[in-house]
Amino acid sequence: TYYIPKINVEDLDFGKVGLKQTEVAAKVSIQNRNKFPYNITDTRYTVSIDGKEIADGAQPEPILIKKQATTPVVFP
Repeated sequence: TYYIPKINVEDLDFGKVGLKQTEVAAKVSIQNRNKFPYNITDTRYTVSIDGKEIADGAQPEPILIKKQATTPVVFP
């Protein structure tokens, strides 16, 4: 059986706030019920609210999602 990992946003940390740019770090937990880990590299993401893209970014460090565990990850 294969399970799709579940991602939960645990917290948002706001850094510098400006008129044109705001720094935000999202702390998420990724639950993997599978009997194998995931190794994710070159992660890119977008943030949308009501279908409108408001931010994008990248996670340059590799992410290891442990098997049958919940792994905390921070996206800058």
